[in-house]
Amino acid sequence: MKQSRRLRHRPSAANSESSAEVTPDFCAKLGGVESEESHPMAYILPQTREFNISSPPDRQAFGVVDNQGRAVTEAFQCRAGKSLTNAEGLERRFKGQQEWTRLDGAWYYGGILYPHFGHFMTESVHRLRGYIEHAERYTGVIFLKTPQLGTFDYDPLDFPHVCDTLFDYFSLSKDDVFICDTPLEIESLTSVPQQSQLGIPISADYLNFLGQLQVRYVAKFMAEEDRPATPDRVFISRRRYLSAGRALGMRAVEEVYEENGYEVFEPERWPLTVQVTTVSQASNVACEAGSAIHLLDIMGKLNIDLTVLSRRGLDRTYWYNLYRPRVKRMIVFDAVFPIVDYTMTPHDRGHSLIHPQEIMAFMEREHIVFNRAKFLDRLRYHTSEDMQQMFLCLPRRQ
Repeated sequence: MKQSRRLRHRPSAANSESSAEVTPDFCAKLGGVESEESHPMAYILPQTREFNISSPPDRQAFGVVDNQGRAVTEAFQCRAGKSLTNAEGLERRFKGQQEWTRLDGAWYYGGILYPHFGHFMTESVHRLRGYIEHAERYTGVIFLKTPQLGTFDYDPLDFPHVCDTLFDYFSLSKDDVFICDTPLEIESLTSVPQQSQLGIPISADYLNFLGQLQVRYVAKFMAEEDRPATPDRVFISRRRYLSAGRALGMRAVEEVYEENGYEVFEPERWPLTVQVTTVSQASNVACEAGSAIHLLDIMGKLNIDLTVLSRRGLDRTYWYNLYRPRVKRMIVFDAVFPIVDYTMTPHDRGHSLIHPQEIMAFMEREHIVFNRAKFLDRLRYHTSEDMQQMFLCLPRRQ
């Protein structure tokens, strides 16, 4: 990788008044490598404490600007077909920026790099197809560093799932990854829209591309002699994440599925190879809604029956949009009721109560065998236990 050099730069287009033309649904129309845009001399404004993906909308002003001072739409961060990037704010930041780090070479824009597992799988890797298919054209990939728990004082490559996904699953070279946390002036930069987004279905073409990566990755792991066995039925659990949000009493549901032949799987205890192989080799997967389910976002078409158990409620359409095209059959249980005020603390989100009659009817429709009276006793016990633990974690108000 070519070395960067420090310099002072006053943008020649600092007084440009032209802004990116953005229609409300433009992100939904973009999404293929055919939409790529290459710019000789481009600029990247990084995420900062003030301007980042978690900031209010008027301060989500980060990303790529061309040599005329215009925000590059192909680099916008999108969800559900809508841009989150504040183009006007990004262009104002560009005009006010005086000092840049120079980066020579032909670079590829990877977008924002989340350390959080779920957001990383859904929002940090889905521009990479163009780079993987034409790596010989580029010096490397530039990712924008994202604040973790309010700080930038960490290395994203210290997170195992980041390294396993980028370097093993997507086959990037560590030497070719540049983590951006300072304004960059780049000799040449190619930007490609996200090919998968939260909230909208994936294209068949991109799903096929991910499937090719998955097949190669799983085949390599399956050839290992000492690999763990893969179960036919899997229940992906959030039992260790009560403080981060869970349907209270879900342990009772988990126990019933376990008694019906599902193996309880805690993905955070296993490397990415085991996680991907376990899901891809199963025939039935039941999963609590949360970060772990977003493993599917890097996988291709799966021959599985997928059951999603909501923790927020009334989000059936959201999950169907994301995963129905990816699996053989899918069903969602979302008869849960939020019980925690989201303004109480940022660490207590997504707690809910399970509707007892609805969950029993749901399991019966899915031919899950259980005793109703015993299940209700279990549900009461685990709900009470979870609630006590949840309120022990709440901070005291002054």
